[in-house]
Amino acid sequence: MDVALRTSGRFGRVIELLEAHTNKITYASMGFVLVAGSALAVREGSELAYFDEREYLTMADNFVEHHRYTVDGINPTAYKPPVWPLLLGFLRWLGFGVVGLRVANVVMLAACVLLGSLLARRIAGRTAGTLAAVAIAVFPVGLYASTTLYPQVLGAGLVLGALLLAIAVPDSPRPGRLAVGIGACFGILILTVPSLAVVFAGVLALLWFTARSRAWPLIITAVVVAAVLPMAWAVRNTVQMEAFVPIATVDGVQLLNGNNAKARPDTGPTVDTSEYEEYADEQNMNEVDETSYYREVALTWIRDNPGDAASLYVGKLVQHFGYKDTLQTATESSSSRDLIVAVTYYPLLLLVGLRFVLARRYRLSPVEIVIVGWYIVNAFVTAVYFPRIRYRLSADIPLLVEAAVAVVVLLAWYLHRGDGASAAEEPVLASDEGAVRDNAPAR
Repeated sequence: MDVALRTSGRFGRVIELLEAHTNKITYASMGFVLVAGSALAVREGSELAYFDEREYLTMADNFVEHHRYTVDGINPTAYKPPVWPLLLGFLRWLGFGVVGLRVANVVMLAACVLLGSLLARRIAGRTAGTLAAVAIAVFPVGLYASTTLYPQVLGAGLVLGALLLAIAVPDSPRPGRLAVGIGACFGILILTVPSLAVVFAGVLALLWFTARSRAWPLIITAVVVAAVLPMAWAVRNTVQMEAFVPIATVDGVQLLNGNNAKARPDTGPTVDTSEYEEYADEQNMNEVDETSYYREVALTWIRDNPGDAASLYVGKLVQHFGYKDTLQTATESSSSRDLIVAVTYYPLLLLVGLRFVLARRYRLSPVEIVIVGWYIVNAFVTAVYFPRIRYRLSADIPLLVEAAVAVVVLLAWYLHRGDGASAAEEPVLASDEGAVRDNAPAR
């Protein structure tokens, strides 16, 4: 039987090399990330360009010095989700400087290269795994973000890990352990980048689809494990903050930044909200009261201006797929950087779109549906607050996996475009030995 990715004729030698050297190319891609990312980290130095980075570092240092989660070194806080500042604090306790923290984030991106390669390989074979590794490694936004003190790379790694565990369930003799791992990934994710946790629903649906008769015990296990850390954190907040704060208080100011009379689709935290901040200071509000006040101001504006709010929401939704941000740190903006983002991001969307065009002939696997479905839902969630390219990165990295699958599907279609078959009998997902090839129509 002829296969979709033939190793003879046009593209044959390239495909042969990609399949024969998947592991070597993946490790080389990880090495590239470590070398290039570390060089960029050293170049960035110890000065932190972004306000949020400085906040994370302050909280990390206070944790080391005062042994408590605090911004000012005195009062307990729940301002930021705790995992990232505490992780930075642990590294600071080990003696890491700012450059060392940057490099630690680079290491997390290298881990994403490996996880993304393994996931793509499980979906569509070794060629997809090779392409995914290279794509994640050279994606400029990811490489740059890995040299900052932001948690988006960690968030992407947790999502990739959970997806990889979920699709391994059907073949595992101990699926319960995998369910525990999935739950742990999401328990940590909820306390790292809470907005990303919506993908948990997709992973649970994936378990339901693939685990069949074993699904319910696995789903319950994953949910219970995922709830442990967030529940413990909520109890801590209730005791120390004397108020129920499920995750963080930063959501109030973020909602206000994205929903007020001065807000525009691209302003984000650069919008002027000083009048509300001054009023909160005049009233001597504590952290919990302040976030409640900001939240109510934003919701009141939305209720009183439904048309403007709806128009702004649509604008933010479109901006989510944009190629440039309006930044508080003007020195971090440049036309060349915007161009790099555009020429690397929009081809990614095009490839995924073409994958859906060919879904009739090469049926989408459940994990592909989860990745793309979550990517779309994440845009709607982000637009409630405000979009930022770095916020999108945690979803961009898994989408690079889907883009690698799309390239393999496009190659399969090109090599079999004259076969006259209408649709594949099976989905792409089958094994890590090349599901697209095995499911391609034969001559």
